[in-house]
Amino acid sequence: MGGATSPQHVRAGRARGSMVKLYVQAVPPPDLNKNTEWFMYLVVWTTYIFILFVSWVLILSIFGCTPSMAWTLVNLGHFAITYHFFHWKKGTPFADDQGIYNRLTWWEQIVG
Repeated sequence: MGGATSPQHVRAGRARGSMVKLYVQAVPPPDLNKNTEWFMYLVVWTTYIFILFVSWVLILSIFGCTPSMAWTLVNLGHFAITYHFFHWKKGTPFADDQGIYNRLTWWEQIVG
């Protein structure tokens, strides 16, 4: 009565089959580049906006210019800094990537 079609045998087969699927469906993380993986965290974007706002307030208070002129100066400074780091500087500061990103700018590393 308890042959190959018993409910216990079928349940055990399903449990083993589902465990096999867990291992087969495992996917490695899509981005292992330490230089770009932190870029998508919410805290990074919040800090980024905060730094831009603080820069605007500092320019307003130090130079005493109009708000629109302060935003213009923030935009020019932002342009110079992001151009240097996104489109000019190449490679990563990490040695464990074995030099595979040495010929790529940060923007090329982000885009893939």
